[in-house]
Amino acid sequence: MVHRIILLISGLILYANSLPIKPDPRPSSDQIKIDAIVDLSYETKEDDMERTIKVRDKFVQAVPLPVDSEPSMDDIDSAPEKPPPIPKLNKAEKWALIRAYGKDPTTRRRRKHDRIQALKRGKRVNVKRDLAAPWRITHTVSRNKPQPNPLPDKPAMALPIDECPRQFDAVTRGINGRIYMFARDKVYQVWHEDGLPQKASYLITDLFTGGPRTVTAALTNSRSGVTILISGRTAYRFRWNKKHKRFQFAKNTPQEMPRNVTITPQTAFEWYDGNQVVMSGAHFFIYDAYWNVPTFTGHTRRYFPNLPADILGITYNGGTTLLMYTKSNTIKVYNTKRYKVVQEYPINIGAYAGCLTELPKPKDEKPKNRQKAPKG
Repeated sequence: MVHRIILLISGLILYANSLPIKPDPRPSSDQIKIDAIVDLSYETKEDDMERTIKVRDKFVQAVPLPVDSEPSMDDIDSAPEKPPPIPKLNKAEKWALIRAYGKDPTTRRRRKHDRIQALKRGKRVNVKRDLAAPWRITHTVSRNKPQPNPLPDKPAMALPIDECPRQFDAVTRGINGRIYMFARDKVYQVWHEDGLPQKASYLITDLFTGGPRTVTAALTNSRSGVTILISGRTAYRFRWNKKHKRFQFAKNTPQEMPRNVTITPQTAFEWYDGNQVVMSGAHFFIYDAYWNVPTFTGHTRRYFPNLPADILGITYNGGTTLLMYTKSNTIKVYNTKRYKVVQEYPINIGAYAGCLTELPKPKDEKPKNRQKAPKG
């Protein structure tokens, strides 16, 4: 009897193993996690699908998304490429370049700079006159060296309010914080005094003593405080005189640009890294106005991506944010981290520069009386 029961149980086990195993229609926990992340769809019954959706929603709510997630492929494709940095010359390379143009780079060293460097090294510098020979001449003026134009002892005379120009030729921000906009033979000065906006216009030759009659490009070196005006292929260097409220000539000015500069400057500005950029269409060069030497040349689109084609100058340099004035009388906000214009504002020239957009029509002193001719 026991033997028969054992044979019956073993037969049932063999029969059960021979049957095909049906898969569980309910998804596993691993499958639910995959569905929660990539949202895969699979065919199943309606009740199983509803149960899977409920479990998926609970799983998504339980797992927080990372804040600094990696950018997607769409974001990577839309992000502009980082432009290559403009090469910088070290002291030896800069001096070799200056000597290649036939100039001596050691002539710029100032006596005050030499005295300061000597004092830092612990050397004693004799800056006083020798009492043993008080008659000795220590300062002489060369007779052959041309003297700069004498600076007037009074501020420049502002012009009366006149009609606004259609567009400006050049725009720059001076070391004194004032904005200078050039149009034909006039320059418009915009600044703030005691929190109030001030505006005035002058002749270029009156405010910039000895300067050019017209200006095609202008920039200001924030490190040296020198404002550079370019007229055609001639560069003029000026310094602001606080006492007389005018610009006066700096050293080594004016100078004709070298022959190897084949482009005619149309725009000039100081980039956020301190380079003095002179541009003409698709080409630019880095300019050292003191030595009158171009230190680097390149293509505009490669080193300045998404730069406005009608830029006249930069009125504000905040490092990551640049305010650019364009020929269409708009101010464009350029982001140096994203390498593109992020905002744009139209400018009313009359309110910004202090001029009249339309001149008032002259009124007739006596109205004309129209008399009819007598009938004959």
